[in-house]
Amino acid sequence: MINAERGVPAEIIVVEPTGSQTQLVFRIAGQEVVGVFRERIALAPGSTIPIVPISDLVHLFDAETGRAFA
Repeated sequence: MINAERGVPAEIIVVEPTGSQTQLVFRIAGQEVVGVFRERIALAPGSTIPIVPISDLVHLFDAETGRAFA
């Protein structure tokens, strides 16, 4: 979720529209994160947006194995 009042600054690296969704690769605190948004988002690489993760929708994966954390 994007929320200007309480979000964590995220630098956009890649914007990829995929039909009705938009996939973003962004950097938070030096870590690259992939986010899927259910709407079309008109952003450009290099811009910064405030992100508020919704814990019920967050999925974490091990970078080396690709396995999901439980």
